[in-house]
Amino acid sequence: VGKSERAFLWSCELLAEHAAANGEDLTFWRFSLAEDIPHWMAPRCFHKFMAAVYGWNRDRGYNPLLGVRVVELTKKRRVHWHACLNRRIPKGQLERIGRRYGLGYSFVKEVWNPSGIGRYLGKYLTKGGADFDSPLRRWGLIGGLHGVKASQIVVDSPAHRFLARVRSVLGQAVPNWWVS
Repeated sequence: VGKSERAFLWSCELLAEHAAANGEDLTFWRFSLAEDIPHWMAPRCFHKFMAAVYGWNRDRGYNPLLGVRVVELTKKRRVHWHACLNRRIPKGQLERIGRRYGLGYSFVKEVWNPSGIGRYLGKYLTKGGADFDSPLRRWGLIGGLHGVKASQIVVDSPAHRFLARVRSVLGQAVPNWWVS
């Protein structure tokens, strides 16, 4: 497991802990981009959609909306976001907001096992693999969730210490792929 995947899993754990501490029900969501929207427009559409959802949530006096999301680019080049949110929002309301920003379909289900959030969402991190040539970030945080960033993770093992020593002696002559 790489640093980004580890940061993702820990962020999912933090979301589950936050929800448990605040008595919130977690829900899994899938949001799909409408068929006529090119996938390269997806980040902007999703950002505007989420801003509108935050506003709807705030206007009703609800607790801040928090979550973790993963993007999936299907074989047909359609974009889906899979997310876990700390509260359930009426599906009809989300779909009304989504249509204004190019989202076509949503799906929701209750989270029965909060410790499985990372496993459920994580399977979408591996979909697409090396041919995922889109400008989309593979995963991210929703709302004000203070998750873990890959840059905050320090890998410490005998092999990493050895390669760090080799790199300090040889300078940048050691390729990056040796160390990561």
